Amino acid sequence: MIFIDQAGRDSHIALTTKSNIEQLRTQFKNLQLTEPFTARATYDPLTEGWVKDLIEEAFPTVTFSESIVGSSEFNGSLIGFRLSDRYFRAIAKIGFHYFLTQFPMLSGQESEFDEIRGFIITDTNVAPTPSVNQFVKRRTRQLIFPPYIKEGWLGHVLVAEIREGLCLAHFEPFVHKNNRLEARTISLGRVPVKGSQQVGHLHAYYPSADNRGIEKRGKYSGEAYALQSRYLNIESGEVVDTI
Repeated sequence: MIFIDQAGRDSHIALTTKSNIEQLRTQFKNLQLTEPFTARATYDPLTEGWVKDLIEEAFPTVTFSESIVGSSEFNGSLIGFRLSDRYFRAIAKIGFHYFLTQFPMLSGQESEFDEIRGFIITDTNVAPTPSVNQFVKRRTRQLIFPPYIKEGWLGHVLVAEIREGLCLAHFEPFVHKNNRLEARTISLGRVPVKGSQQVGHLHAYYPSADNRGIEKRGKYSGEAYALQSRYLNIESGEVVDTI
């Protein structure tokens, strides 16, 4: 929700699937708006129903004017993002920790992992340099074959692998049937282990009862499901430099 006073100053209230009537009334009161002001609510077709219901229940005297479809294109607009090395260090940490949970014979304190540990804990918070490529690379294909992505899935895919002593982790965040982000491969080190082993999991969020989002059940927001090897798309595609 956006509120604009006569001087053109704007205030905002973010509505989420967890918003409730009392919370919305409290947030509005805390804005300390001076009348007159205009109010606008922005929503998409999927959220229109519950957003309007929530506003009407919180403020019974409110009426909605005719809706206007917002623009889907913003010509000439520029948005800048600054990506620091922390992004890739976080990916490396996720992959390293997952790998250790799947291969408990390794503690992570072995000297073979000195370099990946050093990369993870060294915080420069600067723009990433080509040195990132030593540890985190970009995959040209996703980790799960598309036909195996079930309707309603939303979660993160993690794969741990030892390939003739080479320790690798693979990570694809926010896997959804209609949304695929870039997958990454993390090089962790090399250990004196013969043969190849591979294990993967989908860390899936619990969907809310009304399918408006996700929800917690007790202390947890989801479950981890083991992925059969036929689901995994590890060998195809290329692994290329991130920077």
